Amino acid sequence: MEKYYKPLSEIVEASTYEVFGFYKEIHLDNRFMGSFLCEYDPTKKIGYAGRCLEVLPEDVYTDKKIRVKKSQQVSTIMYPLCGSVKKKI
Repeated sequence: MEKYYKPLSEIVEASTYEVFGFYKEIHLDNRFMGSFLCEYDPTKKIGYAGRCLEVLPEDVYTDKKIRVKKSQQVSTIMYPLCGSVKKKI
């Protein structure tokens, strides 16, 4: 018997799973600089599969109190904070 697991992005869009928020991790030159809260972007994948290179449009202060200057190219990964199931899937 084959099990089927839905990706988190499908569960979020189906609104059966309530996510309390999202955060992005910032990596500069393969070093973890910290994370910050952000809004959900449906065009991006969640987790390591959604890792992408971005040029920061403005200065970002991470939770580790590190300032990452604008116009730097960084690697970002988006993760959900936590959540709960609204109804059974």
